[in-house]
Amino acid sequence: MSVDPIFTTLKRLIDPQRLNLYIYARNAPFLFTDPKGMDLELEAKSVKEAKKRYELFQKGLKKEDRSHTKFFVGDGKNGYEKGKFYILVDKDHNSDSKNFQAVQFIANERKETALISVRGPKETIKITLAKKADIGSGIVLQSFRDSEGIDFAVGYGFSGQTALPLRGGGAIRAGELYSLSGKTEVYVANDMPDVEIVATMFHELSAHVFLSNFGRDPDKGAHELLPNKQRDPKGETNKRAIEAEDEAKRNFIQP
Repeated sequence: MSVDPIFTTLKRLIDPQRLNLYIYARNAPFLFTDPKGMDLELEAKSVKEAKKRYELFQKGLKKEDRSHTKFFVGDGKNGYEKGKFYILVDKDHNSDSKNFQAVQFIANERKETALISVRGPKETIKITLAKKADIGSGIVLQSFRDSEGIDFAVGYGFSGQTALPLRGGGAIRAGELYSLSGKTEVYVANDMPDVEIVATMFHELSAHVFLSNFGRDPDKGAHELLPNKQRDPKGETNKRAIEAEDEAKRNFIQP
């Protein structure tokens, strides 16, 4: 009887039965059910890889919070696409952990998708860089390769990066990287010990995805810099990043 919380997405543009926000279960109620009208997707190459990433993700949470997340493989029912991977987070669980609170918000903001991708340093990533225009006060969007002359990758000491979805209305910040998929993409280098991979996951999720509200307010999710271009340890984003990493490392060693 009410409108879905998800509006038009790229996937829905090629599936017209999903464009009407009042249609129930893709207009096929004998085949599907959709109690909430929501989507949440986790991308991976295989079930084995997805489970491995999910288990690492869980280690960044307190032991008592881990049971309030769930790994799920879509089966084509209840709005979950067959063969796709999902992380579900209990929206009613109360925790004093900032790491849990961040992923609880991210997972239950159903109008958005945050994708964690653990990559090797030789795996290049196609993303867009926002730069100040040479003339005037505008911003120019260029592919990272066209702008910097090389492909973007994580690794070799560069541990993580968040690429925000492109938005209008002035929500584009010079110096930020933006995804081409419409999702908030979190990239984490795999050439680190597992504890550092986990710490980087929660650094990116808590300090950048959460604080920027999926890029709706990119200034709040950007590292504050001092005049010498070093990170300001008193800045909100920097403090949140350090707190998230420290908590993830403490949680990682819990039995």
